[in-house]
Amino acid sequence: MKIFHNTHHAEHAGRQEMFRGRLVDCHEVPMRLQHVLDELNKRPVGTLVQPAADLPLDAALRRVHSADYLDFWPTLGATGWRWTRPMRRWTPCPRFGR
Repeated sequence: MKIFHNTHHAEHAGRQEMFRGRLVDCHEVPMRLQHVLDELNKRPVGTLVQPAADLPLDAALRRVHSADYLDFWPTLGATGWRWTRPMRRWTPCPRFGR
């Protein structure tokens, strides 16, 4: 199994996140990432791969996701998506590929 790791993940250091309706300290922090990488290096579960820094992101995304899916994301602001109630649920979503 190939396990992909991007060095930019270590830059993600949020302070708080919602968990079960409450603000809590973020679980996904650089220290946790380092712990996960250390454990992956200790165990024979797969090959840890670091993508090249100059990887053309658009081409890479199109290799693993459908064009409909990727073309959908930039339209979110125009579709009128918004919270229907604070932190509860989204308004209905258009179906992919229909």
